[in-house]
Amino acid sequence: MKKCIHIAIACSLVTGSLLSVSCNKNVFNDEDYEKILDYESPIDSIDATHNWKLFTTHNYSVTANAGYNARKVIVYSAYPLGSSDAEIMAQKEIGDGQTKTISVVTPLDATVLYAALEDADGKYTITRFAASASSIDFSSPMSVRQSMTTQPRLQQHTYCFEEEMPVPGDYDYNDIVLRVSQETVDSRRIQLHVELCAVGGKKQLAAGIRLVGYQYEQLDSVTTEGNQLFTLGGSNYNQEAPTGVLAIWGNQDLLQRGNHGEAAIFLFDDAHWAMGDNITIENSSFTRKYYNVAKNSSASYELLPTRVITYNLYFKEGVNIENFSLASLDVFMIESYNGSNWEVHSYEHRNAQVKFEYTLANTKAQFMPWALVVPYSGFRYPLEGQNIGFRKQGTSFGCYSDAGHSFGEWAQHSDRFHDWYFYPTQNQVY
Repeated sequence: MKKCIHIAIACSLVTGSLLSVSCNKNVFNDEDYEKILDYESPIDSIDATHNWKLFTTHNYSVTANAGYNARKVIVYSAYPLGSSDAEIMAQKEIGDGQTKTISVVTPLDATVLYAALEDADGKYTITRFAASASSIDFSSPMSVRQSMTTQPRLQQHTYCFEEEMPVPGDYDYNDIVLRVSQETVDSRRIQLHVELCAVGGKKQLAAGIRLVGYQYEQLDSVTTEGNQLFTLGGSNYNQEAPTGVLAIWGNQDLLQRGNHGEAAIFLFDDAHWAMGDNITIENSSFTRKYYNVAKNSSASYELLPTRVITYNLYFKEGVNIENFSLASLDVFMIESYNGSNWEVHSYEHRNAQVKFEYTLANTKAQFMPWALVVPYSGFRYPLEGQNIGFRKQGTSFGCYSDAGHSFGEWAQHSDRFHDWYFYPTQNQVY
């Protein structure tokens, strides 16, 4: 009930005097917005230097020592011969005696990483190195030319969104949950593996990906493996969306030009439809449910398999994609608010405005995230209505509230508690 009262008060303030529309842009009344943020904020204070980022990019100098017949260097998150949690973080061709630079997206809590030289026979020479190091060499490897029975999976980030932007939400970060991995196939092709895991919102929600640092003209085309599409939802994934679904993106071209000439990838106009439920359509509309945000199915909640679509990004000749990584992806959600469309980006990319323009006042809103990027494929996002973690008067509550490893402590101290996402409260997460 308390949550409902908070939302009602926020809506009253918003619809009263908070927002006005001029020249098709949304502009805020700062004073009223401050009232909402003070009332709704689940954290006593937020670190003013916070960028809400849990990963960084390291450039490592790699030397392939002679004698290993190397053809490729691969960086892993854990020992690949002894851990089922190991992920492939980066890989690059290299030969014996060569030194190359490899870019690796590393979680801020990572202290130790592993690298392997793969030879022509598919055997691996493995070394361990500090994540904070500047170089990797194989002069004293842990193992030499070992076979790997199971290849580790690709590094994957989890993207969690709130649909209430620009007003405070319920902070469960499950309105859309996506997991994304990427790999370089050759000098002109990148593959993105996009997994739609959950939809915890009730209104129509769209999504896309901006390629950070790449322009529309630098790509030839975008296709999907097997011609699979999120837009073909419903019965056995072969139905076009009903007419009641709004074309938020304007068209369904997979490769689109952003407002500033950037390359953008269209994912879907409607997350509920994209989940692939066998929805009954009546009068060109359907009832929206919550997907994969509860422990059991019911009239309003449904448990479904996640959906994975693989996108092939074909770049033009001469475009350098050598250092393309997960850091090159700005995954974002689009939601409607006050008759306009707003984009929900991670904090780092909050001003991107790929398809739509709007103005957010210079208030406490600038310190609040409506999207989180968690550098962990196994991240357990909150169940519907469960706050991800809050902190009042020195005490942490919510899904991630373990003392010394809590979301609330990280919110107050941006340089600490970066491992909070490994410490869920079991009965509050999916």
